[in-house]
Amino acid sequence: MNSVQAAENSSTRRSSKSTCRSPHGSPVSTRVILAPLLLVAASVQCGRSSHTPFGTGDQDPDNTGSNASTCSDIKPCPTGACIAGTCFSDTELTCPNGPGITTVGACIPNNTYDLGGNPNDHVNIASSDGALVIDTSKTTHSYIWITNTPENTISKINTKTLKEEGRYHTGGVEPSRTSVDLYGNAYVGHRGISRVVTKISPLGEDCPNHNGKTKTFKKGTAPLPFGRDKCVLWSTTLPDSSGGSRSVAAQHVTTLDGNTSVLWVGNYRGRKLHKLDGDTGKILLTVTPPVLPYGLALDKKGNLWMAEEGAPYFGRVDTHRCVDTTCDDNICSGTGVPGNNSASNDACIMEKILVASSNPYGITVDHKQRVWMGGFPHVTRYDPSLPLQNRFAYVKNITRTHGIAADSEGRIWAAAGTSGLLEIDGDSATKQNYLRDTVGNFNKGVAVDTQGKVWSITRDTNTAVVTPGTGGRHKVDTTSVNYVNRPYTYSDMTGQQLALASHAHGYYRHTFESCLSDGAAWSELHWSANLPQHTRISFRVRTSTSRADLATKPWIPLGASPPTESPWPLGSSTPLDPQAQYLEIEVDLERLDTQSATPRLHTFGVSQTGCTPRLL
Repeated sequence: MNSVQAAENSSTRRSSKSTCRSPHGSPVSTRVILAPLLLVAASVQCGRSSHTPFGTGDQDPDNTGSNASTCSDIKPCPTGACIAGTCFSDTELTCPNGPGITTVGACIPNNTYDLGGNPNDHVNIASSDGALVIDTSKTTHSYIWITNTPENTISKINTKTLKEEGRYHTGGVEPSRTSVDLYGNAYVGHRGISRVVTKISPLGEDCPNHNGKTKTFKKGTAPLPFGRDKCVLWSTTLPDSSGGSRSVAAQHVTTLDGNTSVLWVGNYRGRKLHKLDGDTGKILLTVTPPVLPYGLALDKKGNLWMAEEGAPYFGRVDTHRCVDTTCDDNICSGTGVPGNNSASNDACIMEKILVASSNPYGITVDHKQRVWMGGFPHVTRYDPSLPLQNRFAYVKNITRTHGIAADSEGRIWAAAGTSGLLEIDGDSATKQNYLRDTVGNFNKGVAVDTQGKVWSITRDTNTAVVTPGTGGRHKVDTTSVNYVNRPYTYSDMTGQQLALASHAHGYYRHTFESCLSDGAAWSELHWSANLPQHTRISFRVRTSTSRADLATKPWIPLGASPPTESPWPLGSSTPLDPQAQYLEIEVDLERLDTQSATPRLHTFGVSQTGCTPRLL
């Protein structure tokens, strides 16, 4: 697990409730009540529901008298409804399992909402109070993506079962670098001469059909030809005249259109850095980075760190400020020389940093936002939070290392070629031990999965899977994953580097339908939530006259809480169509640091003037 504990997991049911119009003609609202309870349909009656069984004992087994209480399909109630074995009156009914107004005569169980159907939502229902919470067991996915470099494919491997669940052609030559976003999508770069970057969904059979593609990899079969698998979402060819896509890093961003992913791609030989739209693969920006980008890693502040292989330099790009081609006009250099007490260049948008007596290779950022680089002859740690002269620490006198990864326990793991996997204490920056039994043909890459297991990727057909123990007593499995084909990969194959360096998100969407009476219009968004320090919730909305077209409409941001407070007016304050028949709301829960608790959303909904909208 990462340092952020998983949110409470329990029932995946959520309930709805509708209130009726007041006698004064105020807007009528429909709420989504987030609770692990049986859901019931909405009543159009006013007032509070009652919970009144006919009797307290089964003194009338035939259910013919006024004391009838227990019931079943073959033992019906004389009047009213049989709910969970109990007779209820035929006036306003309440389900016995908890709050929720029913239609007259029955509880309707098919009005439940299951959070388990969308692996991208990253939320769950808390058992303690029924609130919607961030579920960190979903924000990091249980897959590792390992390239089969000679055959130009990539394998999706379940890190819990160690079984391959997908194999996909990547569309380029020698797939090598991989990065996984917070939604579990994999992005693949290539070390060969092809300039291709490809995005692949983790959803398997649930991948969306696009461009007529309806099939995906089936276990035990060969991968589909490139362009035929519906889980291969897009593939972009970079415009560079030289080199391949040697480094990739997915980033979670919030824009006017909502929360999404972008992808940073480095062209090593051509010294270009590209920013791609994660949804479409469209190139959004191309700049000249401060160093040749051989490896990329992001930190929590949005700094993109890059290693330059073969030279004693690494670089930094402030992605929040590098938004057009002017950001590479003045690259700051010279910062970070050990013993240099001059002013730092931390305020620069781009920065070139000297590493004393070391050539970086793989790169990662740990949960304390320290930058780590493999290479030779040292493993290097750079802490940008320290005074300039104290930022560097070196793990010396080791063999050459390539890939490098951090876990949530403060350990650093480096792939040390023919010496096996190297374990390092992250705080002291001292060598712990070599796991000699992880040695294959050559230890090239390393990654940490959601369960904390360490994957040592070798250049042959075996991958070592290490379950860390105490005192260096680690369990090593070198036989279970013996089906990969000579992988050349050492980047963020699981998404854990991004998860450790990012704040957690979770979102939920729900659609409402207008009652379409004369004069009906969307009126207000309202919610109730508990927001601990360093957390927030934000909302966006879209409307359409057709439910089928709703997904094509642009999102309209409504605001974030804090500082926005409930209720939030619709129509007059946002450019949505107040008379549109369908309205979809997305709520995004955010935890802004790794130590804060999850935000808790108890209810949210919309109101309409004139009538009550329906939940869909």
